[in-house]
Amino acid sequence: MVAGWNMTPVEAAKSESELARDPENLPSRLRLMSYYGQRIENDALVRHLVWLVEHHPDADLFWDGTTRFTRVPRPDSYANQVLDSARVEALWRQQAQRFASNAKVLRNAAIALASVDVNASLDLISAARRVEPANIAWTNWLARNYARAIRFTFWDGKNPMTLMSDGDQLDVVLPLNVPLALAQQLRDATESSNDPALVRAVGESVLRETQNLPSWPNGLTPDVPLVSAYAEALIAKAAKMR
Repeated sequence: MVAGWNMTPVEAAKSESELARDPENLPSRLRLMSYYGQRIENDALVRHLVWLVEHHPDADLFWDGTTRFTRVPRPDSYANQVLDSARVEALWRQQAQRFASNAKVLRNAAIALASVDVNASLDLISAARRVEPANIAWTNWLARNYARAIRFTFWDGKNPMTLMSDGDQLDVVLPLNVPLALAQQLRDATESSNDPALVRAVGESVLRETQNLPSWPNGLTPDVPLVSAYAEALIAKAAKMR
């Protein structure tokens, strides 16, 4: 992807010719996607993105949600961008249904759809967890999203609120941006859940954040003690459910 930043139009044309002969040359395709993305040539970028989703929906390159070239294009004021977004979104939904027993495809679809449908992303993470129940990564990822959402339900809307970096959780991608209304629903779902593994993971994720937050000059923000107590209650509840 980085190599594509410095491609010239002549090199891009050569790469396109190479891909016509060998469509499976993924490094060349990724360089082109980076090239077109830097130049904001969305039609060409989406053409390659669609090919990847159609032919390699389980590719690990989609795992990096910070790479904007592999995500669903966000609709904007340009009609073709709106159409591109709808096209890629529909294709990911189709692939998630087609490969419903492939956790990698479900994972990639969850990341790709995160910017357009948070509920669908959460459902896909849950689906991946059902496909691979022994893989703790899915539980951790789901729990991290629930934990971040729950944290926001304790915010008073006035005082500042600090959030821990996610860099220490290398097996979990950045949490989804959950609207406050949905955050409350996730909190309610956690409190009523009969899934001890998930409840415990959510509690531990919330507690880990509050324990690692930097102190403000006048002490921790007012929500932290409440959130810490809530997390400990979740962990205790999970222990009783086993």
